[in-house]
Amino acid sequence: MTKRILEIILKDGARLAEPGEFTKRAFLNGKMDLMQSEAIRDIIESRTEMGLKLSTKQLMGNGSKTLEDIRKRIMMLSMEMEVHIDYPEEDLPEEDLERWRRELNKIVNEVDEILKSADWGIILKDGVKVVIMGKTNVGKSTLLNRLLKEDRAIVTDIPGTTRDTISEDLNIRGLLLRITDTAGVRKTKDRIEIIGLKKTMEELKKSDFVLFVVDASKDVSDEDFEVRRILNENKKKFILILNKIDLGMKVDEKKLEELSKGAERIVKISALTGEGMEELEETIHDTIVNSWIGRKIDDIVITNLRQKEALRKSFEALKRALSNFDIYPIDMVSLDLREAVNHIDEILGRNYTEDLLNGIFSTFCVGK
Repeated sequence: MTKRILEIILKDGARLAEPGEFTKRAFLNGKMDLMQSEAIRDIIESRTEMGLKLSTKQLMGNGSKTLEDIRKRIMMLSMEMEVHIDYPEEDLPEEDLERWRRELNKIVNEVDEILKSADWGIILKDGVKVVIMGKTNVGKSTLLNRLLKEDRAIVTDIPGTTRDTISEDLNIRGLLLRITDTAGVRKTKDRIEIIGLKKTMEELKKSDFVLFVVDASKDVSDEDFEVRRILNENKKKFILILNKIDLGMKVDEKKLEELSKGAERIVKISALTGEGMEELEETIHDTIVNSWIGRKIDDIVITNLRQKEALRKSFEALKRALSNFDIYPIDMVSLDLREAVNHIDEILGRNYTEDLLNGIFSTFCVGK
């Protein structure tokens, strides 16, 4: 019956709503800017409390207000410069030049800080890429299963069982993790294991954070130090996890002290029995959110790659303007400032192309 009613309505001239049509109309009618429009999609797709909180603040205009303020200040500088350009016969006071230089330098630093937070805005919304890494048979797959609370990875006591990467999404205290179990690191001639190790390195390079697992029931080995070397070489932050404590701690303290250099924290667990898992989850959350990100959600302005790329271009124009201040005529500096404003306008949707809007709103649910 519902289908028949819909057919009659469509036959009489109605049409189905397009993806994101309601939000697109609100944007085109000036009810919200483009950042707020994208926040609606992010709220719908949000999978964690933290992601929802970040997207809600964007919908309320937190990011827009910050960029609007910066835009106004850049515009004010540009207009003051253009007044001088229009009346070149008047000497430009040195104090004006110095004031402009100070303000521009301040804006450059502020935009730089926003850009630094951009990756974390994207990560908190889309998920932190976490890799479980260690030598063979230290309990990486058991740890993945324990974190997921299901048997996702095959577990045996045979070294080298995991030969491919396994990835799953995990919510820890409102933080979305895209967690990947990897093949164990060891010297091998097995062709399949070699392929698995290659994939391990690929996942490591893409990761934001690493859970470095060591078998605490045995002494630290050269293979453990090799894993630590690889992490340091790739400049990866990691939590050192001492697993299998249910079998008794047999790690040499001096070797452990050497192995733990560079670790954010050390946590003792038994992935088999679950001992220490609550502390591990708390450590993962606190290390990533508090110790590593070191930012409040309120400070995060940029939340997707489109916004980040436009702001990066604005930042480059601002830096160019600052470096050109004492080299080129002031009208050249003003042109750089206008370019910086144009890129901020791209983020807010003050200027846009139909292709840009279609690309954004095509990712929305039908209607919405």
